[in-house]
Amino acid sequence: MLKTAKSILADYTKAQEKNAPVSLYVRQAREWIDRVEQALPETDGKTITQILPLYDIIHGIAYGKPSDGTFADKWYSAALRNLPKGGNADKVVLMYWIQHKTLHNPRTVGLNLLTWYTHTLDTWMQEARTYHPLSNHTPREARRIADFLQTADLYAWTADPASFKTTLKEKIG
Repeated sequence: MLKTAKSILADYTKAQEKNAPVSLYVRQAREWIDRVEQALPETDGKTITQILPLYDIIHGIAYGKPSDGTFADKWYSAALRNLPKGGNADKVVLMYWIQHKTLHNPRTVGLNLLTWYTHTLDTWMQEARTYHPLSNHTPREARRIADFLQTADLYAWTADPASFKTTLKEKIG
């Protein structure tokens, strides 16, 4: 599903750049949306967190506007709820989702989401303050976490967030 979404997006973008007809890609996008909506109940958390960032983009191609967010919120929440049960959802994607919700409409973010978000951010900050920051993660995951921390409001964790972010970027790359 992920590969198909990327292909639709690439082909649609090329067609638009060439002012070519896009009706084929609109149809493919609608079919992809239908398949995703049917498949997600049987999909693991990692795949959910890989697919959902593309869902709004493909929905925009299919229907001329992004989804209302309800569908994505439902499945991000499901992926998050499964983490304590051994779920394999991408925590960085979930952190970006909660951050976005908090910035754009904080009233939609429940206490459970905020608690998980602050706990995860606190854990990452502790790991990032070590001599070898985020070394218990793969290099790719450490960069993704460091990139997230660059976007986060860290005043509750450090007196000088700008300096912390600069140092982290230098150490992680």
